[in-house]
Amino acid sequence: MEIMVETQAKGQGVSIGVAPVSGLATSMAAASTQAARATLLNYTSDGLYVKLRTALEAGAATEWLVRAALARLSPSLLALRTHHDSVLALSGARTLSDPLELRTIPTSEVLTILLKAHPTMASLRSDVDFIMSVRNGAAHSGLVAAASLELAARRLVRVAEALIEEVGLTREDYWGAELAGVAAGISADFENEIAARVSSKIAAAKARLKDFVAGIPKAQLEQTLTALESRHSSVLIADDSEDHEYKCPSCERRAWVTYLRQHGEEGSLEVDYDSEGYPESASVMFEVVLVPMILQCPVCGLILDAQDDELSGLDDVEEHEGEPHFVDASEYYADQDPY
Repeated sequence: MEIMVETQAKGQGVSIGVAPVSGLATSMAAASTQAARATLLNYTSDGLYVKLRTALEAGAATEWLVRAALARLSPSLLALRTHHDSVLALSGARTLSDPLELRTIPTSEVLTILLKAHPTMASLRSDVDFIMSVRNGAAHSGLVAAASLELAARRLVRVAEALIEEVGLTREDYWGAELAGVAAGISADFENEIAARVSSKIAAAKARLKDFVAGIPKAQLEQTLTALESRHSSVLIADDSEDHEYKCPSCERRAWVTYLRQHGEEGSLEVDYDSEGYPESASVMFEVVLVPMILQCPVCGLILDAQDDELSGLDDVEEHEGEPHFVDASEYYADQDPY
């Protein structure tokens, strides 16, 4: 008994660099939370570099989480069997002065061992393999497809749902208060990629605004937000369009929904008469349908695009009749081809 206690105490003091081996699973799980949150906030970005970085973070979040789950069973399971110093360090028998000296097994092997310990999680393999393939494509070629990155982000949520309890965390611990609901929605309705993208965009907009106003004194906050509301939209619709005010679904400040004005193909002749009943003027009236195109918030930067079906879930944002369009009759008929 005395020998067992002495060995355990010695093992608890073993470290790799400055990191204790006993805390390896906890530190990797903590690192995974940060990378996973960044993934969920940024995978909807339009910037190429942001997408590439997000693909790397999705892979890192997945790898750290899988390794943390295995290390929670025993850190020694991560050691490369032929590298004796690593086996001794991760077994709690010998300190390594530098993490560069550590050799561990590949992530694919980590997953294989983990799934043998938890055979009911076999479906994780396809999710982890897909995420890592997206990560490798970004790392090795500097390329990532938007659709693949979106699916990788959703699959990361599914991996996390399966493993966060295995590393001693809750959904709120892992995703944080602001993203836990987004992750829960994705998990509950995994195939609804539009809902996932919109939820993530809204969460990202909230995070941007939170960071922006963090240093603004409370007394000046409302004045600042009001000033932001007056900014011009970043995306302009060149065609005949009009903007309608809309309460931003992210920050609840004044946003704008841009509607495209679609004119009917056939007009009707409208004649105005003077007080004596003689024709005074004539115009051709065309009915107009307003088609929602994009929502933009100048305060938090939220952009939802109808081309990606992101406006479909917003209340009262739908096609409706607009003010009719009138053309002077003489000009209209002069432009018509007589043949």
